[in-house]
Amino acid sequence: MWEPKPEVPRPALQEDTHAVQVDVNPDLPIVKVQLVTIDGRRVRVELNAQHRIGDLKAIAHTLAPVSPGMRMRLYDYRGRELDTAQTIEAAEIEGTAVRCDVDVGPSGAMLGF
Repeated sequence: MWEPKPEVPRPALQEDTHAVQVDVNPDLPIVKVQLVTIDGRRVRVELNAQHRIGDLKAIAHTLAPVSPGMRMRLYDYRGRELDTAQTIEAAEIEGTAVRCDVDVGPSGAMLGF
């Protein structure tokens, strides 16, 4: 008999090592996300809940650029890959760590934390 998996609790955030400022609309809800870059930095990012995962991915690329041909992927605390078109709010990642990984080619090997 199939049973649903229990909800994964949100883990406590580790201490930030860096912070990034993003242009936000002060009239909209502002949320915090910790971006764990491919080089292991834990970067606090404050942005509007309506920003998209693609905006967070652009920040990750700026902080730790990847070589041409490599693809960066973002994962939530549940281990699910995040869709770049989704909003921060819809992805339910407010107050959590988002992990960056890099796909290094057709072999499927992954680097990251």
